[in-house]
Amino acid sequence: MAILRMAKAILGTPPEHLEQTLALLQELGALNTRPFEGLEPAGQKIGTRKERLERASESLLFLDVVAPRKMPFTANFAWPRPVLDPKNAKKLLSGNPEAVISELLGQKTRLEQIKTELAKLKERANVLSKFTSLSIPTHIKSSEVDYFIGTIQPGREKQAAALNGEKEFAIWASKGVIVMASLKSRSAGARELLAKFGFATLPFPPSEKTVRDQLQDTNSQIASLEKEKQSLEKEAGRNAKDKRLTIMLWMDNEETAQKLEEVPALSGEFGSFVVGYVPAKDAKKFEQMVSQKCPWTRLVLLDVPEDEEPPVKLKNNPYSTPFETVTSMYGMPSYRGIDSTFMVSILFPIFFGFCFGDALYGIMLVLFSLWYLRTFKTEEGGKRFFRLFIICGVSTFIIGALTGSWGGNLIASDGVIAVPALVALKDRITLLDPLKQTITFFVLTLFIGIGSQFIGILVAAWMNIRQGKWLDALLDQASWIIFLSGLVMFGIDFLGGNLAGTSKTVMFVLILTGAFFLVFFQGRGSKNFFGRIGLGLVSLYGIMGGYGTASFIGDIMSYSRLMALGLTSSIVALAFNKMAMMIGFSNPFGSIFTIVILVFGHLLNFFLNIIGSFVHPARLTFLEFYSRFYSGGGRSFSPLEKSEKRIKIMEEKA
Repeated sequence: MAILRMAKAILGTPPEHLEQTLALLQELGALNTRPFEGLEPAGQKIGTRKERLERASESLLFLDVVAPRKMPFTANFAWPRPVLDPKNAKKLLSGNPEAVISELLGQKTRLEQIKTELAKLKERANVLSKFTSLSIPTHIKSSEVDYFIGTIQPGREKQAAALNGEKEFAIWASKGVIVMASLKSRSAGARELLAKFGFATLPFPPSEKTVRDQLQDTNSQIASLEKEKQSLEKEAGRNAKDKRLTIMLWMDNEETAQKLEEVPALSGEFGSFVVGYVPAKDAKKFEQMVSQKCPWTRLVLLDVPEDEEPPVKLKNNPYSTPFETVTSMYGMPSYRGIDSTFMVSILFPIFFGFCFGDALYGIMLVLFSLWYLRTFKTEEGGKRFFRLFIICGVSTFIIGALTGSWGGNLIASDGVIAVPALVALKDRITLLDPLKQTITFFVLTLFIGIGSQFIGILVAAWMNIRQGKWLDALLDQASWIIFLSGLVMFGIDFLGGNLAGTSKTVMFVLILTGAFFLVFFQGRGSKNFFGRIGLGLVSLYGIMGGYGTASFIGDIMSYSRLMALGLTSSIVALAFNKMAMMIGFSNPFGSIFTIVILVFGHLLNFFLNIIGSFVHPARLTFLEFYSRFYSGGGRSFSPLEKSEKRIKIMEEKA
């Protein structure tokens, strides 16, 4: 609900204590350091360290190839980091991680060489196998005779063999292979003769061994390399878990050291200085901790100047906090903007519930999320994500129950579960059946869109009021609210609402009043009166300016996707139910097949619709809602702290 106010921290320390001070600041994990303008980090090992980290990443990828990790299905959503206690972490790091990395990379290089050699040898063996009928060496030395060994056009073997009557030549031909012996004095003639048969030398180097012997040697080499390959892969994959943990720990430590090297520090004759930001509410505590840990330093806390853009840290209530995931996907708000998380926490579950739109699937989503949270308890990001799904699952259950969808028509008088009491309860809860009242459902989704658009305009007005821009709030946002309210009433009347009397008068008053202010004041930046009117007219339509009638109508129509996706999930569920009921429960075999169709079909529909039900509400939030007011560009608050990106180290008990 709020963006935490930041305090600017300037910390001075004697140069000889700079490294120790930075290490202690990293241990505290509370200060987001800020670079000095034009000053590059002073670390000299950054390039080298980056190369070492790249080598380590390469070794991990290789390890995943030779010893793949068994990852459960939930890894596709959020997989927790391994957790180690400090004692085990220290033990793993004592085993020379860089030697492990070098050994793995050496094995990777050798395996790549073996694979290249094997590819060549297998290709050679494939070629040799086509010429095993040739029982003589493929290279024959003679001082008086030239030997031509190769291939000719298929089917011309008899024609070639018929030339044996000439004394200067001796020819053997079979299966497209030819051997010709010729006196050296007649070699030129032999070549001319062979050319007529499409002669080509053998597609492998000549040898004093027969083709069969060459093939045997090649196969022996292949077998030897395959054995070496298997041995290398087995050796590389031995103790893969410990190797993986060791490398990941080492990489975290390297990144921790790299963060220290990259801290911008300004050093001069008066000392070394570090500048950063801390949340204002934690400033006093931070000051006390610095004085205790770093008594040689001097810390000054200031208000953030107006021309500075500090990092952004959000603070929301327990209900809204999971929806910070959605906010951060779009980008953090600017420091002096508005945190939209609370509004998203209201609208997003409604959008999601309409897209998923099935009570049974809502229950399944809640249970799946609760199971994940109970099973994997380490990752805050995963916890937020699945808490968001719990809220969206509850919304899906409510909207599904109100629209009468329980696994499609799983519970119905003509459905799979036709228990009268359950069917009566379901019908009593149902307020609207989208399959029978599609137009009503469509209009409902449009009104949801209208409401979210009005909320966006009101938020933009509030932002102007916060900055003291009362006139902008009145002439821009208030004018649009008035005009669009009249436009909505006009739409209702046009589509059969039949407004009359006072309602119709109010409609015209709203449209004309709003249009008047928009036409005359949207272009108020122009000094020319006619230019101002022209800008106002095009802004009213939406060609220029941040909003417009066309934009409003287009954005509202985008919310029809809520109806489309909701109907899709119901119709697909109906299809699987229909397939199952065609088989029925008339016999044991049919009953088993029916249950398989129901379980597989609804699980498939459930998981496929989770994706669409998340992506499309996110699109409506980012494009149709945020575009009305959101001011992004903020940097997320990222304090100087130890890297635990890959391995989570348990805190030691006092």
